[in-house]
Amino acid sequence: DRLMISFYKYAKIGTTEIFGYHVYLAWNDVDVLGSVYIAHDRINAQLSVPAENFEVLKKHLDTISFLENVRLNVAIEHDN
Repeated sequence: DRLMISFYKYAKIGTTEIFGYHVYLAWNDVDVLGSVYIAHDRINAQLSVPAENFEVLKKHLDTISFLENVRLNVAIEHDN
């Protein structure tokens, strides 16, 4: 089963390309799919993650200072 997750956060993101590569490499390892929009002042993500990898994703988000304890919106219904 996969979970559908979204989040949005205003933040100062210096080099968006480097940050984008960072999250791509980390999230690709745990089979995250979806869209992530990164701007110099915000991040907006709509993701699908295998349920068994949710905690790994959450722990990685918490290692990023401006995403620590970010509110994750988890979809109630899942159409796998």
